[in-house]
Amino acid sequence: MDAVHRFEGTVNQFLGDGFMALFGAPLSYEDHARRAILAAFTIRKAIAPDLQFQASDIRLRTRIGLNSGAVVVGRIGDNLRMGYTAIGDTTNVAVRIQGLAEPGTILVSDAGVRTTAEYVEYQPIGLRVLKGKSEPIVLHRAVRERAHRFRSAGGMDVVLVGRQAEIQIIHRSLEQLQAGDGCVLAVLGEAGLGKSRLLDASVRRARECGLPGQRTRARG
Repeated sequence: MDAVHRFEGTVNQFLGDGFMALFGAPLSYEDHARRAILAAFTIRKAIAPDLQFQASDIRLRTRIGLNSGAVVVGRIGDNLRMGYTAIGDTTNVAVRIQGLAEPGTILVSDAGVRTTAEYVEYQPIGLRVLKGKSEPIVLHRAVRERAHRFRSAGGMDVVLVGRQAEIQIIHRSLEQLQAGDGCVLAVLGEAGLGKSRLLDASVRRARECGLPGQRTRARG
């Protein structure tokens, strides 16, 4: 649970010998899928394959399933017990994926891979039929984290589309900073609009101008 909280996820339900964690709810983050996979890597590293309870033959092994998509979230229950949870097909699929994972592995759906492929190296394992589903889905095994850069497959910088006005404002502000006048820019927008990419473009431009650009975490 410490790993989940480290990446600002929420442990919302305990399921026998496991638990379900949410990323992007109740707090919205544009990089919720990346937070989830990083938490999964942290959990796997903490629970090493050779971890063994003292003076026993019991070994603790984990398997993790991740899925990304729309859910309905809110408080459910009555006056005696009230809990915050997520319901919908997205969570059902995540549970089914976890059930197919081998001990010590992390399995991710296509939906999760699409938004995290530039951060994580995956190994496709092919089509799998999940319980309660008529059509098979493609699953991927998470191998390791990649060094993060906004780069295309050909090694070129990713082009920011439709952000010319914002880029011009940033460039003028950096020129003002070089002249000795400080300023503060606030980037506001809904999750998924590309604030993090705009921030990286700003840092890259600052370094090109000889300024000490530094990447910090962008909140949703």
